[in-house]
Parts: sequence; C-alpha cells; structure tokens
Amino acid sequence: APIVDAWWEWSEPNQFVVLSHTFDRLAIPLDRLHPWLGSDASKLEQFEIDPDGSFIHWPHADAHFGWEQLRYLVDPAAVEAAKARNARYNRQYGEAIRRLRDSRGLKQTEIAGLTSRHVRRIESGEVPATRSALVALAGSHQMPIDEYLQALAGKRACVR
Repeated sequence: APIVDAWWEWSEPNQFVVLSHTFDRLAIPLDRLHPWLGSDASKLEQFEIDPDGSFIHWPHADAHFGWEQLRYLVDPAAVEAAKARNARYNRQYGEAIRRLRDSRGLKQTEIAGLTSRHVRRIESGEVPATRSALVALAGSHQMPIDEYLQALAGKRACVR
C-alpha cells in the first residue's frame, strides 16, 4: 500500500501514525520502533516519505520501512501469514529446482559448489535458494544464469 502521509503523536502512548492511499491508518507504538530508530525524538521527527510512497526513511538510522514492514511490527497475524507465504514459495521454488535437476539427469551430489545436503534443503524448501546457490546450480546445468532462471520459471508453473 502506498504511504501518503505519516506523523508522530506525542501523547501517551507515543506512536507513529501512517496513512495509506486508501486512508487505512496504522499506528505503531514508539517502543516497537526503538530497536531500529533509537529514542531521540528530534531524530525520529526527521523522516522522509519516498516520492512514490513505497517506504519511509529515517536518515539518521538508515532505516527504511514500507507499509508491510510497519504492519508486521503491530500485527502478529500478518507476520505469520508472511512466513506461511514465504514457506510456500520456498517449497514451490525448491520443487522447480528439483524437477529441472531431475529432467537433466543430475544427482544432488553433482552440483559443484554445493553439498548434497544443501541441495536437498533447497529442494525441500527448508532454505531459500540464494544467488550463489542459483549460480552454482546454473553452472552444473551448463546454463547461463538467465537461461537457468527462465527454465526454473517454466518448472515452477508446473508446481502450483
């Protein structure tokens, strides 16, 4: 959700209020922002809203928060839903990696630069595929990374 306005309310409880383009209002208690921003009120007041509303930036802490990140600070259900989406995505992506590897007749032990355990964890969705892991997988498939990612996209479409 694009952020159109934000302000501090310095009455108990002290909170940072964010307004979306649909006039949804999100109030974040100061204590939820302390770990990232500190507690110096003069510095907290010096924030910038990105021109397209994607995030709020506090230069003193080099901290950027979008609507969803701010929502996660106050809504435990949103955090759990995001974790579930990430886990589902990692499983689908891992399954696509496994399908492509199988279709090429490669074994998990034949992926140069990755242990078979790491490949197994990626393919099961237990861990996400990092850029370096994808480069290693592409190399073992004798494919440029962009071609490998395109092939994965086709395999991932089959998994959904």
